[in-house]
Amino acid sequence: MNKKLFWMSAISYFILMVADEIVTFIGTPDLMLESNPLITQLGLGWEAMLIANIICYLLFIFVINYGLVRYKSPVLNVEDYGQYYSMLYFNNATSINKFFRLPKNWKPIFACVSFTIAITLPLGRIIVVLEWLLYLLNFNFEFIGEFGYKAVILLLSTLICISYWPRKQFKDNLIYKSSASCVGTSLSPSGLPV
Repeated sequence: MNKKLFWMSAISYFILMVADEIVTFIGTPDLMLESNPLITQLGLGWEAMLIANIICYLLFIFVINYGLVRYKSPVLNVEDYGQYYSMLYFNNATSINKFFRLPKNWKPIFACVSFTIAITLPLGRIIVVLEWLLYLLNFNFEFIGEFGYKAVILLLSTLICISYWPRKQFKDNLIYKSSASCVGTSLSPSGLPV
């Protein structure tokens, strides 16, 4: 599942990045309508925008590779989501009340952020490409080009991803625990076979 999501996200983001460049070129070959700060603030041109897109894509691949391919969630011997959450981030099944402290385990946080980036960045590119297509088709709605609605959509998708990821890990943990108990393997509190 995670490798499949990695490839889906990587390919879709690449296609959307290329589509963004194409519709930008069709809509504003001189980049006068482009809102990229490389253009508006620094006065750079197409070359800088293309190089920045390649660098961003490579960083995107690096980040999502960690969370979707390399990171392996630990199997923990816990009974409910609160205990799982506490063990995952704080190494203590009763630390659920420590939300305002820094976690002891940063790997799951990086994996969660990676998962969130794998979903939200392609969504952001979809929004940009759709805006350009609407502009090219002369649909001059007032919301096109405004940041407010984009921020709301991306914030909501981020919140959904951040709340979904640990729950999915917990569900996978329960599945693994039940399959381990079926074959007679007992687990220590840290989730390692005893």
